[in-house]
Amino acid sequence: MVLCKAQPIKRTAMMVQTQKVLFQKIFLTMLFCMGYLISFGQPPACTITVNVTPSSGNQPSRVIVNNQVLCINGPGTYKGSIVVHNGGDVVICGGNVWVEGSVAIMPGGTYWRTPTSRIRGSMVVYGTTVNTHSNCASSEPEIKVEGNGSEIADGDASPSSGDHTDFGSAEVGGSTVQKTYTISNTGDADLTISGNITSSSGLFTVGQPSSTTIAASGSETFTVTFDPTTAVTSTSTITINNNDNDEDPYTFSVQGTGTIATRSSASSGNFNNAANWDCACIPAAGNDVVVSHDMNLDVSFSQSAARTFTVNSGKTLTINSGVKLEIAGNLVNNGAIDGDLSLNGSSAQTPTLGALSSLEINNNSGVNVSADISLSDKLTLSQGNLNLNGQTLTMEASSTNNSLIVQSNCGSAGVVGSVLLQQFVPETAFGHHYLSTPMTGVNLTEWEDDFGFKINDPVFPHLYYYDEANSDWTTPSASSDNIVVGRGYTGYFEADMVVDMTGTTGSLNCGGVTVPLTSDGDGWNLIGNPYPSPINWDNMSVPEGLASAIYLWDHIPAIWGRYATYIDGVGANGGNSIVPMMQGFFMHTTADVDLTFTNSHRVTDPSNSGSFLRTAAANNPLFRVSVTGSRGEIEAVVRFKDDALTSYEGHYDALLFPSGDPQGVELATVSSDDKNVVINTLPSDKMDHLIPVYLEARASGNYSIDLTQFDHFPTTSRLMLTDTKLGTTHDLSDAPYVFQAQANESTDRFTLNVQDLVLGVLAQDSSEDWVKVVANNELPQLLFSESLQQQGMVNVYSTTGELRNTWMIPVGSNQFTLPQVDDQVSLIFINIGHEHTVVKWLDTH
Repeated sequence: MVLCKAQPIKRTAMMVQTQKVLFQKIFLTMLFCMGYLISFGQPPACTITVNVTPSSGNQPSRVIVNNQVLCINGPGTYKGSIVVHNGGDVVICGGNVWVEGSVAIMPGGTYWRTPTSRIRGSMVVYGTTVNTHSNCASSEPEIKVEGNGSEIADGDASPSSGDHTDFGSAEVGGSTVQKTYTISNTGDADLTISGNITSSSGLFTVGQPSSTTIAASGSETFTVTFDPTTAVTSTSTITINNNDNDEDPYTFSVQGTGTIATRSSASSGNFNNAANWDCACIPAAGNDVVVSHDMNLDVSFSQSAARTFTVNSGKTLTINSGVKLEIAGNLVNNGAIDGDLSLNGSSAQTPTLGALSSLEINNNSGVNVSADISLSDKLTLSQGNLNLNGQTLTMEASSTNNSLIVQSNCGSAGVVGSVLLQQFVPETAFGHHYLSTPMTGVNLTEWEDDFGFKINDPVFPHLYYYDEANSDWTTPSASSDNIVVGRGYTGYFEADMVVDMTGTTGSLNCGGVTVPLTSDGDGWNLIGNPYPSPINWDNMSVPEGLASAIYLWDHIPAIWGRYATYIDGVGANGGNSIVPMMQGFFMHTTADVDLTFTNSHRVTDPSNSGSFLRTAAANNPLFRVSVTGSRGEIEAVVRFKDDALTSYEGHYDALLFPSGDPQGVELATVSSDDKNVVINTLPSDKMDHLIPVYLEARASGNYSIDLTQFDHFPTTSRLMLTDTKLGTTHDLSDAPYVFQAQANESTDRFTLNVQDLVLGVLAQDSSEDWVKVVANNELPQLLFSESLQQQGMVNVYSTTGELRNTWMIPVGSNQFTLPQVDDQVSLIFINIGHEHTVVKWLDTH
């Protein structure tokens, strides 16, 4: 041991506070001068690692306790203060490390250093100082993050374009900006990323690295994408949780600026074609849009709030069917928008609406207008009010189109102000049409100014409702009477007319509407559609006792008219499931019942607003026959279903509702309980039975019976018409049957029967319980089990299905031999009342 002389220290009062520190420095210097070395081997493993550089800033003060090891890696400067307690260690590694803060090694603490490391600040050593020049720390990971090739310091809060932490600008709703960052491990142990890298703002989304484990000297990349929603500068903190001892979590700030771009059309054509826009791009939700050419929108487009959508004067934006234009911001329509437009902002909107066909209000804060509105297709009230502010909303009607109102949320969506509803009524001569009101609280003057009815006219007041109790038409007492919601009326029109009525806030009927029906008289009730839209009768359910069929009067110009009837998917005389707005119709009940309408029954598609000429499709075997005379055509329908009965059923069958035409004709078939039904549903197993026909001709003349529909039958089936007056049978499948009728002759002249020329035949010389067929001198002879109680009929067909002969079998017969059968006879069809069989007869001689 070599001793060095220490410099004496003169104690003064001014140095009392630093005496102990100076003494420790002198003592430490003496030890180093003597070359004093205590060898402890290698320092323990690091628990806290700090990497310093020549430009490192201030580090936090650190207190190292038992079993904690602080490792400072250089080269560089450590500027923080350090206190090492009993069992703690501080290790200076890597050489050329300068500690400028104060260092205190308390008793039991250890200070490890390399020869090129220095303490520049004050140092107090009560513990142990150890010199070592070998590798002084165990393996540790070390995280480093770079952008654009430049290192991003942990905690960096100053975004810069140089290291890609400043994203620059991006169009709101139109474009995004993405940056890529590299995570490197400069240590000598695996660096582990814990969980996902996160962003504090949803405007910046992180694309995760492919691996969360980065080996020593390895690297991984991740991305951050900026997608602004507003035109402001936005910031976010990126956080990387990891196992670096002193940089967990690793954070840095990023920023980006949203911008707004205006897209103006450059030419007419498709909205979704970039070539038609000045930017050679397709407008996005965050753009202002200017339509300065006629354009076609074939893909739905939604524009963000705080943006403006403009259609210039004289220009039309056509929105294709099934496509919607949604505006959450400002609409300036100085031209025309044809199609579905929705205003769906979150704050009150005050648009310039211009010319529109359809409009949806879907804004809880409401939409305010400053000019009259006219809609030719529909108004949809989804959320919030349409505030008219003294202006008028007109729902238009014409000979080609009727508009409607869709309203499902009765309490939270409506119209505040004056509403004018229109409905077109076709009439080329003079005739009655059934009406109803879609509004509450309006009176009959709303109709009086349209077709000029005269309630006080004792002869023909032109306006009635039906009094079921008295089974007669009744005139309202005064024009000031309210129009009863759910009641049907009939008005007399002299020409095509647009009927209108005006209501105010809350007058539009919405939600449940209950209509009482009575059975005191004939059971016929004239009721009406209560909504400002059509209803679909297929969606209705009716109470017990009320027949499901509806009857709409169809005035046929220049003659009388007829009832268009509909039930259970089948229409007759033009009836269908759609009941138009303001339309009245008859129903029949055998009990006093309440019929309730709801919004679920309403039609939402303007193209399905009702037509008296549509024929419903049949899903079961169905035939439709018509009779034509001088007063026009009228028809009856028969269909077959497995669960039907032969008797009248109110949920399947529609009673004949006579037109009352004194010169006309009525047509129906007859149920097994003697009801005349215009739509008759029979069991499927009765398809081959005789069906009685009710035909009432009120004027003498020539008539024609025609088969106009024959669906879902076997291809071998035929519809046969028997004229019992003439004793002939005619195949309606081949041609209409033309005949003469006298006024008021018997109504049971005809029967119908579906015949199958192949299926279900008896072989020659075979029998059923009621008839046996044998050969008598090579002619077919029919032997009946008992004498016939009614007239029978025999039809003979050729091998090609052609009707060759028809013979009538007299009442009382117990046998009948066909007078002749030629070589081509194939089938013999026998009908006796409801009994029916087919004999396959092939000539054998």
